[in-house]
Amino acid sequence: MKHLRDLFSSLDWWRLRPDQDALVDQPGRESPDRFIAAARSESGDAFLAYIPEGGKIVIKMDRFKSGVAAHWFNPATGARSSIGRISNQGTHEFAAEGGRDWVLLLKAAK
Repeated sequence: MKHLRDLFSSLDWWRLRPDQDALVDQPGRESPDRFIAAARSESGDAFLAYIPEGGKIVIKMDRFKSGVAAHWFNPATGARSSIGRISNQGTHEFAAEGGRDWVLLLKAAK
């Protein structure tokens, strides 16, 4: 729980709203255990997606006003790893490698 608290403390979490429409596909339709919960700030400068069982997630990048800096967050360890900068055009596939419980964090690139 400490790691999740640290993650949400680094965001204006109260500005996040559910945004399932940002997902090209919802694996939870076939298997409830794989339901991806997604939220985006109203201004489009922050996005979170919880991926319970790893695997791929495809995001509609045109939902963001600008390019984003992308990171994986491991809630079990608190570790963040940079994915890099992603443009706000088309779609982009992100792959959560191995195991369970990943958070994809997209924040407006500065």
